[in-house]
Amino acid sequence: MSLFKKKGLWFAIVFIILVLGVMSLLAIKTKPKAHISTINSPIVSVKKLAYKVIPQTVTGYGEVVSTKSIKLMAQTDGKISNISFKYGQKVKKGQLLLRITSNDINNQVAKLKAQMINAKSLYERQLQQEKNLPNSIAKQTLLQTKTQYQQATASYKEALDISNIRAPINGTISDSSLNIGDFVTTGQVIAKIANSNAKQVKYQLGSKYFTDLKPGQSISFTPNATKTTYQGTVAYVSPQLSSTDYLVTIRANLKNSVQLPENSFGKVTQVTNPNHKVLALPQRLVQADTKGFFVYSVAHNKIISLYFQPGSISHDGFIAIKKGLKAGTEIITSNIAALSPGQTVKVKTK
Repeated sequence: MSLFKKKGLWFAIVFIILVLGVMSLLAIKTKPKAHISTINSPIVSVKKLAYKVIPQTVTGYGEVVSTKSIKLMAQTDGKISNISFKYGQKVKKGQLLLRITSNDINNQVAKLKAQMINAKSLYERQLQQEKNLPNSIAKQTLLQTKTQYQQATASYKEALDISNIRAPINGTISDSSLNIGDFVTTGQVIAKIANSNAKQVKYQLGSKYFTDLKPGQSISFTPNATKTTYQGTVAYVSPQLSSTDYLVTIRANLKNSVQLPENSFGKVTQVTNPNHKVLALPQRLVQADTKGFFVYSVAHNKIISLYFQPGSISHDGFIAIKKGLKAGTEIITSNIAALSPGQTVKVKTK
């Protein structure tokens, strides 16, 4: 075969190969895309993420204190002969709590009692005489006798009050280490009584919250012992930090706290911004795996997982979103437990 014919044959072969290649490329480009069928796929509802008001809060731990408390002190030296209270007992004003006795006290009480009886007897005789014989006793004399009787009675009661310790206010008695037979001295603290209707919770928070803390802000207090939550209002914020640990001291008035024992310890949650707006979603929609927290969304009729960093949880079950999701993102709100990533679904139309 001549050289010319050989070259022609090679050109023909190359041409045929090029034509076949072009046809293959065209066939690939014009091949119809696979259609994702949503027939018999579960129907899901979606909703766009939006901002919600979730109050901004800080938490700490504190103890219950009384806003009005009085120390009970011995008015004289003597021995305790009777104790009529127990720790935590509620008492009424004037209720007898404790009795102190000594030879000096007993002698003084006996002497004043005799003087009171004599003065009473004299006054009653004069009254009877005046009744039987009008104007037989000068009015000045009768008034003087009456005054002496009143003074003797007051002195006797005062002597009794020295030995009988009574509750000066309605309240709750604190613990006391004294027992019957113990000797006490004048001015010695016997116990403390606190007004049970006026309670505060005292607590401390970190210095980073200092500028956010204001009187009048709402708080909630949950004692460890009962788990019952009490509401209150901040009454005092220390104007300076403690010199040892740089903490802020706060006191808050508690509502409906009559039954709450003094010195109860528990958790305090203080609202620093009640109108704080944040991107949030219902807690029931949140899933979790080894990668973190996520919600389901839909892309091209298939379920995808959108991961995010959660923040605080509101009292009505919403989770704040710190980062990872944006406002307007559509998330699945139905059949969460029955779904899985990659599953084909159909979005419910409004």
